[in-house]
Amino acid sequence: MLSIKRFNSLLVFTLIGLLSTYASAQLIDKQVLSLEGAKIIAAAAEAQAIANKWNVVIAIVDDGGHLIYLQRMDKAPTGSVRVAQGKARTSAAFRRPTSVFDKIRLFKCKFLIYSLLFRTYG
Repeated sequence: MLSIKRFNSLLVFTLIGLLSTYASAQLIDKQVLSLEGAKIIAAAAEAQAIANKWNVVIAIVDDGGHLIYLQRMDKAPTGSVRVAQGKARTSAAFRRPTSVFDKIRLFKCKFLIYSLLFRTYG
């Protein structure tokens, strides 16, 4: 016959087992960028830079903006290291290329100039 203590222990372990099954059902599997994948991306970026004769720093970050891989080409300015990391983090945070922000900035400047030149008074 089961003692009360043993029954309570069995009940607790059963509840923990059921709750852990429920908790694991709430987890989401997500694909992440591996170091090997980052190296492949960097190799393609380096090939593009060499073809255009650019001396650049290549920064690869994960979806949280954390640095995975950094490569500074010969003759690339040392100041470009921080710029590349910042651009990569911004791109990851907003999930779009940083060139989008240049387009927004240019649009705002053009809109401001247009509104100053063609101001209508009521």
